[in-house]
Amino acid sequence: MIRRPPRSTLSSSSAASDVYKRQVVDIIPQGEDVELETLIEQIKTIARDGIEVGESSLEPLMFGAKKLVQLVIIEDDKISSDLVVELIQALGDVGVEIVAFNTA
Repeated sequence: MIRRPPRSTLSSSSAASDVYKRQVVDIIPQGEDVELETLIEQIKTIARDGIEVGESSLEPLMFGAKKLVQLVIIEDDKISSDLVVELIQALGDVGVEIVAFNTA
């Protein structure tokens, strides 16, 4: 789990809003054989120093298909957004798009 510095810290270099980024990622299956429930469990395995995997939800996409919406919190000094996308794409035949990117 990522430990955030207290908000009362005076040093701007250690302020939580300067270091942690909250990403909302849409994960869209590219084939019918992708099991989103299994993918949710697999995404938890990308957590490491600098990456915290948050909440996930399944949302309707079109024609009965669903997409996975995943929250990922990254420590900006250690992890790039591109690495998160690559780690998720390596889990299966999915398209990954960052739809929101905010400071935590």
